[in-house]
Amino acid sequence: MSNRRIIASAIAAAGLLTGVGGLLAQVPPHSPGTVCVVDSRTWCWASPPAKPGARCVCPTPSGEKPGKVQ
Repeated sequence: MSNRRIIASAIAAAGLLTGVGGLLAQVPPHSPGTVCVVDSRTWCWASPPAKPGARCVCPTPSGEKPGKVQ
């Protein structure tokens, strides 16, 4: 096995063991100021778009959650 495969396998295994594999939000490509990010798993489209870093909220099943515009 090549060194690159060993390193890639080790990184993948570490991600699965720490529980972060598959839990990160898949934020699509977007223009700055159009996405509101709540945490590593929750995001929504900023409505209305705002300056990156501004406060925003995303609707969730448990109510609105505060986030920051990216």
